[in-house]
Amino acid sequence: MKQNTVLPKGLDLLLNASEDALQVVFADDGRFLCGEEWHLPHMATEMLAPALESLLHRLQIQVSSLRRIACAHGPGSFTGIRLVLTTAMVLRRIGHMPLAPLQGLELLGYELCLSHRLSTGTLFWVITHARRDLVHAQAFRVVAPLRFQPISPLSLLAPSALLPKLSANDVLCGSALSRYPQLFEREAQEKNQRLVPDVRVGFDALVLAGSLAEYQDHDLEPLYIRPCDALDNLERLAARQGIPGEEALSRYSHMVNRIPESSI
Repeated sequence: MKQNTVLPKGLDLLLNASEDALQVVFADDGRFLCGEEWHLPHMATEMLAPALESLLHRLQIQVSSLRRIACAHGPGSFTGIRLVLTTAMVLRRIGHMPLAPLQGLELLGYELCLSHRLSTGTLFWVITHARRDLVHAQAFRVVAPLRFQPISPLSLLAPSALLPKLSANDVLCGSALSRYPQLFEREAQEKNQRLVPDVRVGFDALVLAGSLAEYQDHDLEPLYIRPCDALDNLERLAARQGIPGEEALSRYSHMVNRIPESSI
């Protein structure tokens, strides 16, 4: 656990599991206090609640001390997104604190600005792996130190379809660069682009994003961009259970559209 020594009277909790790491961070008024990070994606569901409970216990902090919670709501890992959103919504019901969504590509943008000190006016793309032959991509322009604005919509597309959108001298970062190194290295040579493939969201980037986020007094919606693999394979998976594909799709539609029985 990385930790500063002074504990505050009120806390912000920041959660992120949008890509390959599970991160839990505490901050106070934009100041990092402590955080933990795990690179065990297949165990994140089992780890988050006990790890959070352990952190609160070791720091002698009650859930009621939390002032607000910010968490990455996508795009990225379906499991990671659901995990942090569910945890945040449970804590909101316990402590009645506001929540804020953090967009995963913007988190990488904050990390890029923190670690590479991009100058005002720089145009950069964040490009992350979505699934085979698909990437999430969005362009931003730096408008002030550690501040940037989106200049393109968040998109899901094939890497080859993204290349024509990239311009000379752009800065490119994100996990897709490591997934398709030859493609992006060739593009960078042709257009004099700068590649930063090793950018990973750090604690300071989470704290910065949380300090600038817009908080709200209701639950957060996940930001799903790519199709769900399980839904694409639903009919085939249902057949293994002896359920006709049409019936499986009907059950799915009923479950996702029914009105909750509880108003909590």
